[in-house]
Amino acid sequence: GGELDGSLVLDLFAGSGALGFEAASRGARHVLMVESDTAALRQLLDVRDRLDAADRVEIRPGDALVAGGRLRDAGSRFDLIFLDPPFGHRWLDNALPLAASLCEPSGFIYVEAEAPLATTVAAALGLEMYRHDVAGEVFYHLLRRNKKD
Repeated sequence: GGELDGSLVLDLFAGSGALGFEAASRGARHVLMVESDTAALRQLLDVRDRLDAADRVEIRPGDALVAGGRLRDAGSRFDLIFLDPPFGHRWLDNALPLAASLCEPSGFIYVEAEAPLATTVAAALGLEMYRHDVAGEVFYHLLRRNKKD
């Protein structure tokens, strides 16, 4: 619910862009969206242009895990990371550790999944379960990176 003034945000599986565009509307300094689907990319670019948000929203084509790995290797860090990968393909097995490595200390990772995340999985990555719930068939989790990591 709160404001994101000055935050750096990463949306690794942007899809429709709803999460990333919402972050931009709440004051994020920069939102980086990564999407591999060509039709979704066209839609993201169109929405960004209609919102006149090119100064705050960057859209990159490509595989989320490859792009995330490049960002990690370049030393990039984000205050908030969205992970809403396609269900049924076990994307989170690789995406969540990658996101943990890209998250600023005390930063947050928002995850949507088809099953609840185990607290032990989060803890092993230096993340604490801040909030979690279920809406229909979607389990959502807000994880916070431990300050000391």
